[in-house]
Amino acid sequence: MRLFWASIRPLVGQMVGAGLFALPFVFSQAGFGVGLTALAVSAIISIVTLLMFADLALALKGHHRFVGLIHELTGPVGGFFAAIGLFGSIYGSLVAYTLIGGSFAYAVFSPLLPLQLSVYRVIFFIVSTILIAGGSVAVRRFQKYIIGLYVFGICLLAIFAAPHIAFEHFIITTGYSWFLPFGVTLFSMTAFTAVPEMRDILGLRKILLPRAVIVGTILVAILYAFFAFVVVGVTGLSTTPETLHGLGSSLGIGIVILASAIGLCTVMTAFISQGIVLHNTLLFDFHLRYFTSIILSLGIPIIILALGVSNITRVIDLTGGLFVSLMGLCIVAAYERLRLSPQTTKHALYFPRWVSFLVASIFAANIVVAVL
Repeated sequence: MRLFWASIRPLVGQMVGAGLFALPFVFSQAGFGVGLTALAVSAIISIVTLLMFADLALALKGHHRFVGLIHELTGPVGGFFAAIGLFGSIYGSLVAYTLIGGSFAYAVFSPLLPLQLSVYRVIFFIVSTILIAGGSVAVRRFQKYIIGLYVFGICLLAIFAAPHIAFEHFIITTGYSWFLPFGVTLFSMTAFTAVPEMRDILGLRKILLPRAVIVGTILVAILYAFFAFVVVGVTGLSTTPETLHGLGSSLGIGIVILASAIGLCTVMTAFISQGIVLHNTLLFDFHLRYFTSIILSLGIPIIILALGVSNITRVIDLTGGLFVSLMGLCIVAAYERLRLSPQTTKHALYFPRWVSFLVASIFAANIVVAVL
């Protein structure tokens, strides 16, 4: 049982990041009912796709990461699109983490060190980049404490927020922005790259991988719904894209600073996890040298930030709608190829073809909405 819960940590650690703090804003804009529906649909799609990817990870030998597994079954074309999806989703995540992490750092430290928000974002990026040098071992060592910290932080926030929650803020639908939550919720429920690490943690007990995927995803969805309920209940239509800043007038600046400090730890851990995933992909799947992979992993996000990108919700929406959906399509394509492969003899596939078609259609529609 201890091994089982340890295998869930990479999934939760990768899922819970900037998406957690973007959800209340899109829930308030589209309506809480629309937001919950989008979250439920995204959770189901995530579970199905993660189980498909778990099948790939269990069926193929070696220590390939996402791109390597897709390439193994679909060839160079599938590997090419898998790389675009992976790099785009991680680069988008790192940009979003830097934007919101810098905002949290500004909220925590600006009373003592009054620097501009952009400076705090640069500092956040530099510190996170340095910590990536600690590698996956350091992240795995502290991940359980960070997960416990932000669960504690959300519970503490809920206690202080409870007297201020107004149920008239929970509008089923605002009548517009109906599609806004789907890209954000899909981004927030995605952790495809955690599956190979979960497989490695389970070792000889790999049969537990599907159960770990389901339990971990459901726990994250519940955490998201609870957090959105608390924040939207307090701020309603006044919910800000950074989420916690809008709570100041109701809960006091002290609570906002404490919550921002917890948020800062959460987002920095997610940044490091995603940076290591990209770094390891370039090392193991593309066989690049250590410093070359570091430069490619972290150089491009800083260029994107230097171009003036600052809309956190748009970054997350585009990343989830376009690049995460592309990764999902690659998984479905590889899953269908695995169905025809002799390598499936020792492992049964979960889903019939109509499920693959339905999931692929949803991902394709999400790409169209994101681009338009």
